[in-house]
Amino acid sequence: MRTVKRLLDQEFHEHWTLRELAARRSPLAPVYLAELFAGELGRPPHRYLGERRIDRARQLLEASDIAITALAISLGFSSSQRFARVFRQHTGTTPTAFRASRSR
Repeated sequence: MRTVKRLLDQEFHEHWTLRELAARRSPLAPVYLAELFAGELGRPPHRYLGERRIDRARQLLEASDIAITALAISLGFSSSQRFARVFRQHTGTTPTAFRASRSR
């Protein structure tokens, strides 16, 4: 699981599937990999990946003025709308409001 966690930590901008992650940890079946990952880390790989992306988004929103859309794409989100929805689910606020509250 360390290999999978390291991949998600270092390459969180990639569009990982369970099949791709399992291939890195062959011969595990994708579903079994997800079960093992969740057992060790307390959440499935896709949720862990989302958390990593949002953690990085917070850092970038505080430290840069990169456009929200560019930031979303660089983090591996398919659109700025998807990014905003996931960001709000994790933080309770929008990326724009988060950035504004940190720039004061």
